[in-house]
Amino acid sequence: MNCLQFRRLKLTDPCQPNQEADAHRDSCPVCSAFEKEILILEENVRSALTVAPPEGFAARILLNQSLKHPRRPTRWYWISTAASFFIATLAFLFVTGESLDAQVIGHMEHEANWIHAQSDEISTDEVRSVLRSVGGDTNVPFDSVTFASKCPMGERWIAHFVIVEDDVPYTVILVPDEIHARIPVTQVFRSDLWQGIIKPHALGNLVVVMAARQSTSYSRTTNTIAHLANRYAKSIEPMVI
Repeated sequence: MNCLQFRRLKLTDPCQPNQEADAHRDSCPVCSAFEKEILILEENVRSALTVAPPEGFAARILLNQSLKHPRRPTRWYWISTAASFFIATLAFLFVTGESLDAQVIGHMEHEANWIHAQSDEISTDEVRSVLRSVGGDTNVPFDSVTFASKCPMGERWIAHFVIVEDDVPYTVILVPDEIHARIPVTQVFRSDLWQGIIKPHALGNLVVVMAARQSTSYSRTTNTIAHLANRYAKSIEPMVI
């Protein structure tokens, strides 16, 4: 079993016993870490779905609403409302404080060792399956896709692809807006190892990344990445249910 087969198995059924998968996990530190992330995500989802409201909770809400009388908002009402909004805003910034480019770079550094080792071309059906897992779809064939998978980012899923153009691998990631709010304008980012573009999309944000060491001209590379981002932003649409 190779890394791609292992991840497909874990994404399909994380708890399914499989001796080949266990043997691969024990010999591959990257896949071992991936399995831990998947199991944590699975447990978080299970816990969220099994939380039951307290007994009589709905009845108490209905009773409370029936006893309330409409009244004119007071000065203290507006002050408390503004304070609540301020606190909620701070909480949002605290929870989502890490910028999207930092999250993407962290994901790339964690995944790149094995993702770019894949070489088998991925079919359009597989691409569509991955997109549908995060609410997207496409009717346009994706050429030269060598990797396609949904991957965990935090407690949610992203759609992750590797596409080869002129023998250079580019990573295309669709980040749903449940993970990070849609950015208002296209952003360019660069680190010691990676450079890319984040483009707002109907489903959230579309990211195109390449290894910085492969770029010979920063401006030329940025134009190439921007062209790819525009192409795939137009190709990927919200899934029609």
